[in-house]
Amino acid sequence: MERNSSNADFKANFSSGGQVKSIPITPEIEWMAAEASRILGLDVAGVDLLFDGDHFKVCEVNSSPGFEGLEACCEVDIPAEVFHYLKIRLGLFPHKKGAPSG
Repeated sequence: MERNSSNADFKANFSSGGQVKSIPITPEIEWMAAEASRILGLDVAGVDLLFDGDHFKVCEVNSSPGFEGLEACCEVDIPAEVFHYLKIRLGLFPHKKGAPSG
């Protein structure tokens, strides 16, 4: 998502009245966010990027991010996505009837 200040203030946090809008995730954005999280050893993170011409720079990485803005503009259920990720990461999949277990 892209955040913008709703007034002349520099701060664009959703919780402080900033505006949010959905933007497409490019391969560059995906790589930068995943790489920044990997380097810091974070499974779940909020990665803030700054525009740099036609590219981006990492501004900060949050180990305990708030997802209210993302949920508001991108129609995604963050807790459900984190739970799904954790199930995959821990190998916790429901077994289908008749399928071999283990």
